[in-house]
Amino acid sequence: MSAKAAENCPSEENLPEENTYKNLVGTCTDININEMPFVIEEKGRVESAEKQIKKYNNSLLLEKAAESCPSDENPSEENTYTNLVGTCTDINVNELPFVIEEKSKMEPNAFYTEYKRLPNGDVSRCQAAQLPENRIKNRFKTIYPYDHSRVVLEERWTDSYEDYINANYIKDFKDEKRYLAAQGPMSKTSSDFWRMILQERVECIVMLTNLIEGGKNKCFKYWPDKGEHLKVGLCRISLLQEIKYAFYTMRKLSIERTDTPMKRDIIQLHYTSWPDHGTPEELDLVQFHRATMKRDKTGSPLLVHCSAGVGRTGTFIGYDALLRRGKETGRINVFEFVKQMREDRMTMIQTKEQYAFLHKALACGFLGEGMILKQTDLEIKINQLLNDNSPQNQQPLYKEYKLLSSLGQELRDNSTKVENDVTKATNSRDDKHRVYLTSYIKGRSDYINAVIVPSYTDLRGFIMTTYPIPDTDIDLWRLCVDHEVDVITVFVSTKGIWWIPQRGQSRACSPFYITNQDTGSEVRGVIQEQLVLTEQKNRRDITLFRINPEKEEHTLQGVRLLLEKNMGEDVKTLVIGQDGNRATALFIVLYNVLQQLRLDKEIDVLTAVRRIQSRNPNVFTTLEEYRMCYQMILDSVSEEVYANV
Repeated sequence: MSAKAAENCPSEENLPEENTYKNLVGTCTDININEMPFVIEEKGRVESAEKQIKKYNNSLLLEKAAESCPSDENPSEENTYTNLVGTCTDINVNELPFVIEEKSKMEPNAFYTEYKRLPNGDVSRCQAAQLPENRIKNRFKTIYPYDHSRVVLEERWTDSYEDYINANYIKDFKDEKRYLAAQGPMSKTSSDFWRMILQERVECIVMLTNLIEGGKNKCFKYWPDKGEHLKVGLCRISLLQEIKYAFYTMRKLSIERTDTPMKRDIIQLHYTSWPDHGTPEELDLVQFHRATMKRDKTGSPLLVHCSAGVGRTGTFIGYDALLRRGKETGRINVFEFVKQMREDRMTMIQTKEQYAFLHKALACGFLGEGMILKQTDLEIKINQLLNDNSPQNQQPLYKEYKLLSSLGQELRDNSTKVENDVTKATNSRDDKHRVYLTSYIKGRSDYINAVIVPSYTDLRGFIMTTYPIPDTDIDLWRLCVDHEVDVITVFVSTKGIWWIPQRGQSRACSPFYITNQDTGSEVRGVIQEQLVLTEQKNRRDITLFRINPEKEEHTLQGVRLLLEKNMGEDVKTLVIGQDGNRATALFIVLYNVLQQLRLDKEIDVLTAVRRIQSRNPNVFTTLEEYRMCYQMILDSVSEEVYANV
């Protein structure tokens, strides 16, 4: 250890050498964010040694925790252990992944222990909510707004004076009323909801529930369909635009008063894939939040609601506020902020799973911001990245790749589940994303070595798999039927493939019959054909793209053809490769990035690659593969520009 590092770190008697090494790579000192991927890599090397001295370190830290945390009379061991991992202290955002790892390994789980210590229930008065005339306006009998922080409606829309809505002001870490946390509107409270929007000058609504979940009504549809109008009190609401993405929908609404000339637009970001009684993927929430912040730049309060307005709502508000604080100060305290939110509205962050998820989403948000390149100067920016002659460790593309590499290594380390059945491919998928076969065929299981990957606009847009073997081709056709596949994209050399018949021919794979119709075309290394898949009286038409992987331009042509086919309604695409990894992963990333460019006029390559790495961490493992992705995007954009001249 260097003398300089020794001076910066606190001295402890008999401190093990490995713990000293940990201090060397950043526990006790600030980290330059540009060097963060390298620090992560170094810390990973000492993980094994850290496990051996964990018991010793914990005993030292317990002693420190007892000194630094507020003392309680007769404190329990559980309380002290919770303090050990950060309940009472701020966390350096660079250390958050390691704090999460340590808390998750503790018995009992430190996140769950912390969650139990949060103030629960109604800790302040809720008299207005329990008045007879207001009780019917509460969606749930146990979730009320506190009197001191509730939103009081000022303007009358009827003869009677009703100032109640189940919503609270929520303060951010600067003690400013940045958020409105509300329950999902009911039919009888829809007009109150819009009164609040007008009164508080809301410009952006974040909706975190679907209208119906698990067969239960979660929220009233308080906006109209496209081309229709909704009359609410003294207002008329119109839907101007609706764009559906993989896990959220963006709506642009217009609200105008019928009694005054007032008219303005409001953006609603509707997260549509939050699992009922669960938590979403961290990367999904990060991307959704980024989309929200891109459209919420007015400084007006951000209106956030789910159904009850406490669980998912608290999670999103916590993420936004703590991300802002972490970026501004470099430190966060999740426990204290959740506690602060619960002073403004009861039960914010409703489950221990949401509390743990918030930490993980924040770690993902702090670590995972790649370069956002705008369409206006995309060619210039990519050329600058690819032709940067500065020292490699100073190049933006190299830094982004190192960040990606460290995140990918974490995924590879966590991907330990291996299928034992020798008939299944060795790179078996995590059950969370794998494809299940639902059709019954005697002697067959529900397993196929395939994984679901979102497109930019469809949560289940792609299925990625490998070539079948003679015993598993039947499962490939089951997959096409069970998951309503519209397009098969297969990477194949000139030798062809045995399990798809040649043009004008058919083959049986009982109970299926596959016909390759006597039509087709070939453009720039991509053969397009039409398959008919039949099972008794059932028929499915499938477009087949055969892509020769020998040249990059062939892959790009396949992406273009699929983008053209997807111009209207989203299609389900099965992508098949000989290795199941590199060619198929590159195809999906290119498709998603170019689809993002068409819709949002910008690209985010890092997020597109991270999303596919979360399904298969063994892709994009070299800098050259990552550079190739940028190069092929540049080639595609340059060709489109040239074609339009």
